[in-house]
Amino acid sequence: GLFGPDGAGAVAAAGCADVVAARVNPCGKALGGAGGVVTASRAIIASLHARARSFLFATALPPAVAAGVRAALGVMRAEPERRARPLALARQFEHTMGSTRIGGGALVPWILGAPQAALAAAESLRACGFEVRAVRPPTVPEGTSRLRFSFHADHTDAEMARLSSSVGELVSAARP
Repeated sequence: GLFGPDGAGAVAAAGCADVVAARVNPCGKALGGAGGVVTASRAIIASLHARARSFLFATALPPAVAAGVRAALGVMRAEPERRARPLALARQFEHTMGSTRIGGGALVPWILGAPQAALAAAESLRACGFEVRAVRPPTVPEGTSRLRFSFHADHTDAEMARLSSSVGELVSAARP
């Protein structure tokens, strides 16, 4: 929802939509829904119906979720600034953190190493009013526990300044 023309995705942004046979389109995060859908030719969809075990045990999107996703797609087209802002906030935060990561989306990792370090940092930020998730093994490799910052269009400049300050205090406290 954040990349490509009208939020059509990374495939559209890369200009290769005509050569991709099938796409998995997540309906969470940028669209505010849940689950996802596969878009492909009728032949590929028929094959998935017949052979995909995961499909056999899953259900279709509930009508309310499908309606919400459809409305979100309309907002994405009508308000492109709502797609641009999370990316801009993530880049701003990465710059503040001194990160040189290129090409990322609206999620910014801060790798802290030990699971305890990630949990402690998440708890410190929670005490400051921020909900930042600690991601630990087995989700990530050992030694790469991290915080996962997720930026949204409705985050204010004041919230961003407060977050940067809070993270800066954590970084300063961690220095020997």
